[in-house]
Amino acid sequence: RPGVFVYRTIEDLEAMLEYAKENNVKSAAVIGGGLLGLEAAKAVADMNVESHIIEFAPNLMCRQIDQGGHDALVGTIESLGLKVHCDARTESIVGSDGSTDTESIAPVAALSFSNEGWDDLPVQMVVVSCGIKPRDEVARDAGIVVGERGGVVVDEQLRTSVKDVYAIGEIALYNNFIYGLILPGYDMANVAASAIASDIGIGIDSDEESPKFTGADLSTKLKLLGCDVASFGVNQPKPDDEDVSELVWNDPLQGVYRKLIFNKSGSKLRGGILVGDAGDYTTLHKIATQGAELPENPSVLLAPPSARGGEVSMEEEVSDDPTSQVCSCNDVTRGTINEAVAELGVEGATLPALKKCTNAGTGCGGCEPLVKKILG
Repeated sequence: RPGVFVYRTIEDLEAMLEYAKENNVKSAAVIGGGLLGLEAAKAVADMNVESHIIEFAPNLMCRQIDQGGHDALVGTIESLGLKVHCDARTESIVGSDGSTDTESIAPVAALSFSNEGWDDLPVQMVVVSCGIKPRDEVARDAGIVVGERGGVVVDEQLRTSVKDVYAIGEIALYNNFIYGLILPGYDMANVAASAIASDIGIGIDSDEESPKFTGADLSTKLKLLGCDVASFGVNQPKPDDEDVSELVWNDPLQGVYRKLIFNKSGSKLRGGILVGDAGDYTTLHKIATQGAELPENPSVLLAPPSARGGEVSMEEEVSDDPTSQVCSCNDVTRGTINEAVAELGVEGATLPALKKCTNAGTGCGGCEPLVKKILG
């Protein structure tokens, strides 16, 4: 239907721009409240078009943040003039002729919902950015075992149910879970490569145990519409998890929400959620995932760096540890950046050059200040 777009490539964006201009689009809906959906919504707003974010779940980014984090993020988003609709059950895209069938060529006029009491939302453009669905048709046709809701079932070495066939990335279903981030994909690739090398008799000593994929750290730090959003470790404990003590910082005036999750005794940081100010993400992530030592009073970690009167500086945030992660979007470590700087030389090691050769800062852009700090 004219006026319906996906948002994946620069060509998609150019097509949206052209359509909005030629058809005098005043209002648009973006279906999907994840990272890509929020980015698409900002792109729509930048066209001087009223932008509506339509999310099926109760919260935006429900895998990463809880209700408090959602409220802080929505506050920032709405302060930019965008509108957020959660718990929205989209029923159909309505054409200018009132049609709702998918084959109609009538341009978009509204979005309808199955929510009781919800009116149609008048829009002239719809952008679809509602996550991924594993394209497992080839596997199904080949008789490879797939999950009930899609995805190719794999074991700890990414083997499928058919000999010599492996699956990695967003099509691989491990422990009934699809990993939709780049870092687990890298981990899967390494494990699968080792398993394949072992199967064909190269690369691995017969006495050496092959690596296994047993899940992945889903910690992430992003910048969405200018707002820091980060989560790490156990960020949303299960209801029956009793080994939990939570500290919460909620400042709606500044748009900052932070939750740190400790074990019951307070001796271990298990995870957390940071919205609005994630300047100390690297430090907190390291404490939670690597068991780094807690300060004598763990409560001092709760306040955001912006509220500590300069107590925590960016110098402390940029770790010298070569294994410390600088870019979470593309898994770029301090060591990788150090190597690139040495290879490029002092004059050649500019921010654009580093981004090109390491991919740091080419995702959400949230790590650019750290990269600049490393460059000095």
